[in-house]
Amino acid sequence: MIRSGTGNLDHSVVFAERSKRKAGISAFQFSGRSVENDEIISLNFGLPDESLFQIPNLQEACMRALHADHVKALQYGGATGTRRLPNFIAARFARQWGTSAEHGAVLVTNGSSQALDLIGRLFLDPGDEVWMEEPTYFGAIHIFTLNGATLRGFPIDHDGLITDAVEEDLIHRKNSNAPMPKLLYTIPNYHNPTGLTMSGPRREHLARLAREYGFYIVEDDAYGELGFSGAVSPPIRTMAPENTLYVSTFSKTIAPGFRLGSVIAPEQIIQGLQSMKAEGGTGGLIQEMMANLLESMDYDHHVRSIAAMYHARCDAMIRAMASCMPEGCSWTMPKGGFFVWATLPEHVETAALWSCALRHGVSFVGGQPFYVSESGANRMRLSFSYYPPDQIEEGIFRLGSAVKAYLSDASRENAG
Repeated sequence: MIRSGTGNLDHSVVFAERSKRKAGISAFQFSGRSVENDEIISLNFGLPDESLFQIPNLQEACMRALHADHVKALQYGGATGTRRLPNFIAARFARQWGTSAEHGAVLVTNGSSQALDLIGRLFLDPGDEVWMEEPTYFGAIHIFTLNGATLRGFPIDHDGLITDAVEEDLIHRKNSNAPMPKLLYTIPNYHNPTGLTMSGPRREHLARLAREYGFYIVEDDAYGELGFSGAVSPPIRTMAPENTLYVSTFSKTIAPGFRLGSVIAPEQIIQGLQSMKAEGGTGGLIQEMMANLLESMDYDHHVRSIAAMYHARCDAMIRAMASCMPEGCSWTMPKGGFFVWATLPEHVETAALWSCALRHGVSFVGGQPFYVSESGANRMRLSFSYYPPDQIEEGIFRLGSAVKAYLSDASRENAG
């Protein structure tokens, strides 16, 4: 126990010894800059629309879970859950992609974040490398940092992760007898934060690299159900099943409050991940509720319906940006998911723009927390998932006004 000269705990020393972890946490906390003000249109929130929560069906699913087996799901023993939910996940994956995901190869987790944390605990020793797209999901940066990883970012373009850059580095590592990455983390479908999608050829290339060089791909498919056209390339897991840990969640399609995610992986890895669980298991009652809900609804129809709604909201955001954002700004054109990624003129710092945006009644997430490197200062993530189209359009109008005001102020300062 570390104490100061007065005999009291010296918290600053404890924190200083964990500088890497602090860095990860600070980036994660930045993402949560929220505004508890109904007058602010908060385009920073990557939240599903609450009107889509299936409340009557959820109430029925809960009552059935409470009455089944004399409320066995409420006991300690129920925390591992029955096989119903893993079987549903496995069967649906197999049906969608014409492949197998045996029930023994599915682990239900407390959201996809716990899945990433368990993967980090199982695979990583301090200093091991995790490679990832840059930018990428700030939560993954946070989680792998907490697990002692050294992170390395690779660029992306309109086809997703540039796998040629990954191969070039792998070849260099092999030729110089340098350590290979333990994991490569990717979000191939409707990427967070950019909304971009990895092309089929690049998925195949990445799968081949994993097999050839012996690393594991962590395939985060949190948004994969939410494609606007319904057409998407097969998961990387179908191309390299022995080298891929496929992570998914019900947070974007049912409700995030369930905290239910899953990992599909080789059975030996699933057993290892299960052994990393410290909480005793994902709640049995929650699993039974979800299984009841999924078995009683047309889940495929539900997913198509919410994807169509998000498509309309994305279109509203893109139209408004074309109309309201000043010259020198650009943005991605997502084919699904929750997010648009905007790039502002190079001299704009979105961290400084934040206060100006609030004065105009809108908020966003600045780009820097999504980077492993010191990049992203002039970028921002905008979410179209939470608000209806008219509020999205108003939010973008306010954002455009804020950017124009910021640029005007900067111009006057430079002139002075």
